[in-house]
Amino acid sequence: MQVELIKKVVFYLFLVLSAIVILVIATGGIFFLYAYFKTSDLPNIKKLSDLKLNRSSYIYSKDEKIAGRFFYENRDPVKFKDIPPLVKNAILATEDERFFYSFYHFGIDPISIVRAFVHNTLARRTVSGASTITQQLTRQLYENEVPEFRNREVRYKRKWKEARLAVQLEKHYSKEEIFEAYVNYVYLGHGRFGVVEAGRYYFSRELKDLTIPEAAILAALIKSPARFSPINQEKAAIERRNRVLMLMAENKFITKEEYEQLKLERISLNVSKTEPSFAYAKDFVRRVLLEKGYDSEKIWHRGGLKVKTTIDSRIQKIATEVLKEHLAKLNSDWKNDKEKLEGAVVVIENFSGKIAAVVGGHDFAETKYNRAVQQSAIRQPGSAFKIFTYATALKEGWKFNDKICDCPIHLPDTKSFHGQVLKWWSPKNYREKSHPDFMGLIDTSDGFILSRNVATIFLASRIGIKKVIETAHEMGIKSKLDPYLPTAIGASSVGLLELTAAFSVFPNQGSYYEPVIVYEIADSEGKILYQKEPAAKNVLSPEVAEDMTVLMRAVTEIGTAKLTFKGIEQKVAGKTGTTNESRDVLFFGFTPGAGGYTIGVRLGYDMPKSIGARQTGGLLAAPICRRIVEEIYKDNPKASFSPAVEEKVQKLINPNAS
Repeated sequence: MQVELIKKVVFYLFLVLSAIVILVIATGGIFFLYAYFKTSDLPNIKKLSDLKLNRSSYIYSKDEKIAGRFFYENRDPVKFKDIPPLVKNAILATEDERFFYSFYHFGIDPISIVRAFVHNTLARRTVSGASTITQQLTRQLYENEVPEFRNREVRYKRKWKEARLAVQLEKHYSKEEIFEAYVNYVYLGHGRFGVVEAGRYYFSRELKDLTIPEAAILAALIKSPARFSPINQEKAAIERRNRVLMLMAENKFITKEEYEQLKLERISLNVSKTEPSFAYAKDFVRRVLLEKGYDSEKIWHRGGLKVKTTIDSRIQKIATEVLKEHLAKLNSDWKNDKEKLEGAVVVIENFSGKIAAVVGGHDFAETKYNRAVQQSAIRQPGSAFKIFTYATALKEGWKFNDKICDCPIHLPDTKSFHGQVLKWWSPKNYREKSHPDFMGLIDTSDGFILSRNVATIFLASRIGIKKVIETAHEMGIKSKLDPYLPTAIGASSVGLLELTAAFSVFPNQGSYYEPVIVYEIADSEGKILYQKEPAAKNVLSPEVAEDMTVLMRAVTEIGTAKLTFKGIEQKVAGKTGTTNESRDVLFFGFTPGAGGYTIGVRLGYDMPKSIGARQTGGLLAAPICRRIVEEIYKDNPKASFSPAVEEKVQKLINPNAS
């Protein structure tokens, strides 16, 4: 009797279950036909083909490492064929295991829907979801176009439209196209979109190099990047990762033995951080891109640019740290709490014009003002400008031992309409204990080495200030130079970058290379959009360049920078600069040869005022140059100036030696 009863119960249960299955299939079929053909109330289904993902533009250093990014959304899209199976399987196991089985899955997954319905009914609350990868993608793609997607309360209306859109997406696009869009669109926390940038950020790895646990972390983050962040929520992240690993084992993507072993591992992060020393260089790159017509849409939104720069990451770091430490010490010693002394450094490779480093202040996080390159940052160069006066004199045939007058002179400063002098100008020398106010008749070489203002004005009056300005322009100075004698000693404002490039003419044996920081720009597909090759222009004879190098070597041996460079192994040639009332102090130096560098340093307050009594370029700016040179050459062979240069330098040091 009981057996008969059991048979009847089983039979009726079978009928009920069969009816349910038939009903589900019928309902699914009706839904599929409705969703497949009814599209009038849906947004444009062609959206995926028109999809322009916001992507990052990348800046590469000289050694082709990623040194910075420009982005609205930090994303680097990946093609489906380039997604490693490991990453693909981790996502499928977690989010949509039947995604690639078209018979069971046509945008929605009926099996998952039934399973979720049973689980949620038994639990009397939502414990299981049934959204497919396609449904999740529709939610992200159409969030701004479908009101139900923004209102999280209208759950069933939202799910209805989401499912219909998913069917339409799968009608128009292949599984591969949908999966590719999904892994590129998804947000994975800490400002990273898509699996490529997430892998780089959390693990400092490319997608192909990720391990199984690392791929599981990326899949784990999809559900909730904040709740399962391996950086801020390690315990929750491990639990979620292990859940992913278990699902991978259940789907036979990994073995049970691998799961048992891997679930015990701690999360090993290697969070990628942008090198802070590159910040001012990145700012300069941005300015260059804008000048070349790359607007914010091309750089930040559509992005995808690959920008190759000349920046040497090692030298950039050296220059940044040296400047920061030097300024911190000076501001601390002088107790500058309200207004701090600021500075800038530019380093250029000889014989190429390639900018190896550019630093526009003590800390970009505190001050975005780029004193190295911004137009508003050009200042008077002081005595550093004298290189143009003396180079012009040498071009005109003057010799080191030709005499110039370092004595009181009075020059007309202002004239009336009738030619009558209303005001006279009397240039003065920087007062030093080691030298008198005026030295009388001196050698031309001494006028430069000892940086005598009055003697330089005398020389400029003899050769003509217009010729001095012509030389400066030929050597790359683009700033406007006033055609009067004070310009000969640095009265006209000049930018740090252009002046550093002009100094590089001397180690380049008279050739000028336009300074360049961006040498190649390519689009996201690798198509070259811009290329810049070093181009030399001869502006001085090799003989004049050599003689100026001799004078600047003497500056670091017996001149205004001798104390700073005393005992340095890597020899440097250079020139100091100090403006009126020591408002700005400068130093420009270079090391010899094609492997050498030209370095420009400027210090001063942003609101011009005196740095302090008796503060000079040799005392404050030159030590920065020395430290940079020492760090650059610390583990490298030292370079030597030519024997001809050193022989002439020794004659200047010991003029009476036979």
